[in-house]
This record gives sequence, C-alpha cells and structure tokens, in this order.
Amino acid sequence: MIPPLTIHDVFSELTEHCTELKGAAVATPEGLMLAATGAFDGDVPAACAAGLAANIDSHLSFVTPSRFNDSLIWTDSGIWHLTRLPYGHLLLIWSSPEEHVGRLRIATHRAAQQLVPMLCSMK
Repeated sequence: MIPPLTIHDVFSELTEHCTELKGAAVATPEGLMLAATGAFDGDVPAACAAGLAANIDSHLSFVTPSRFNDSLIWTDSGIWHLTRLPYGHLLLIWSSPEEHVGRLRIATHRAAQQLVPMLCSMK
C-alpha cells in the first residue's frame, strides 16, 4: 500500500475505514485550521479542538499534573475523538453514534501516525 502523501489522502483513507464519519480536522494548538473534511468548515472545529484540549488539561491538573493525549467523547450528535499530535497540533474526528467505537479509535490512531511526518516536516 502506498503511504498517504497529503492530509486529504489521510482523510480519504479515514473515510474508507469509518463509514459513519461526519467530519475530521487537523488544527494548530492555537485553534487554526490546517485541513478539514466532511461537515467541518472554517476555523470553528479547530477552535473547538483547541478549547477542548486546553480545558481537559486544565481540569485534569486539579487532580494531577498531566497533559491529555487522547479523548473519546459521546454526545447526542455522535462520537468525538480528539488526539494530540506533534507540536501540539490536534486531530478532531466526529462520527455518528452508529460508528463502531473500536474501529473509529483504530482508524484515528492510524491517521495520527500518518500525519506525524507531515506535521514534523512543517517545522
């Protein structure tokens, strides 16, 4: 299999593995959009990802100093998977509630691994 060449190639592969995918976004730590697909458009999903990451880190610090790496969130609108990437970048994925969460988690992990060299080459 040929490795993905672009972020959008990674998103295409993610869509093949997660048929209930609603949207995916790669965001900077500041909440700016690097790339998006599906229902995600503009900087709002990126700002959401950055805000969630900051709040998770902040609230967990009340218990113990830590930094989150991976988070799954279930809502009425679906399953959200937020993953921290190199240099603080974030991958936010949203799927319908019908998506198999194990498949979603594996596909997100694979997408994150594929994004690492792309993001590292940007620095």
